[in-house]
Amino acid sequence: MRVLLIDDEKTIRRAILFALRGRGVEALECQNALEALQRPDLERFDLMIVDLNLPLLSGEEFLQKLRSLHVLAPLILFTSENPAIIQQHIPENDRVKIISKDLSLNEILHEIDHFIQPSFIK
Repeated sequence: MRVLLIDDEKTIRRAILFALRGRGVEALECQNALEALQRPDLERFDLMIVDLNLPLLSGEEFLQKLRSLHVLAPLILFTSENPAIIQQHIPENDRVKIISKDLSLNEILHEIDHFIQPSFIK
């Protein structure tokens, strides 16, 4: 499994990357969405975890750009806002889940586990 984590907060990136790599996941990082869009392997990720409130290009704008490029990897969007309100603006056929950045690392990993394939959980 290949995961791309896009977040401007280095501490959050490091904690999640460490946990995912400890599970045998190939986890890579970008500090903003523009950097991610420049990756030649963008379409080869199984999951992208993206901060909704990124500088330069927001997580929502990044999602729109991905869809226009026909990159259909599932996305988890992190937010400090109410996830339920934001989820209402996502089309039901999109594989996008909104989760709170205020959750503990274990809760975030639990949400990731339940969003992706059951075979990922070890």
